[in-house]
Amino acid sequence: MSYNSEAHQKEGVRTLRNARLLSLLQAARDAGISPVQSTRFHQLVYLCNALAPIWDVVPLTKELLKLYGTPYDAGLQDDIDRLVAAGLIRARDLHYFQTDQGSWQVGALYALGPAALTDPILRMLWAFPDERESAKIAREVCLAVSALPAEWIDRVLSLDVAYADPRFSPNSVISLLDSDGENGSSRAAELFQDVSDKELTPSEQAGLYIRHLFRIASRVA
Repeated sequence: MSYNSEAHQKEGVRTLRNARLLSLLQAARDAGISPVQSTRFHQLVYLCNALAPIWDVVPLTKELLKLYGTPYDAGLQDDIDRLVAAGLIRARDLHYFQTDQGSWQVGALYALGPAALTDPILRMLWAFPDERESAKIAREVCLAVSALPAEWIDRVLSLDVAYADPRFSPNSVISLLDSDGENGSSRAAELFQDVSDKELTPSEQAGLYIRHLFRIASRVA
């Protein structure tokens, strides 16, 4: 592959990733959890990627550096910043904060930008089957999270199977696309089919998985 084609491929992935961020903020708005605090935005993006294989969608972020606490992706934050600068994402209460490990992160409340700018992009996504499925993933994840008590959300999402896997220590890389096209989180969600007496939809599997994480969080609190 030539350098130019590699560069174009990377730019294409970034464009899709940015479009999915807008789709996620639309889903958050529709689920009543917008504006989204920056840490939670990273969590939601991670969870959409982790559960994408349930819908037979390849996550655009296939690997992620595991940090202490919940997921944070510096590359993702760069994408968010660019969309804010372009007016496609609204940001307020912008600030910086220091994590427990001493690193600095951007804090803000994010919401979908003006409809005149974002609606044409979101409508365009529906022309692509994978992006229609990605929009469904975002909607179902946001709806499931919106049903959780607000004070429990961070704790619940920190228990995600792939991210909390004790085999991976902080500062190691987590794979969200193993050789079988799955990851620990999507496999765990699909296990609910084994104990169900009916055929579960991907949305039902994802919803049951997130509620299961809440039950675990409640027990260990």
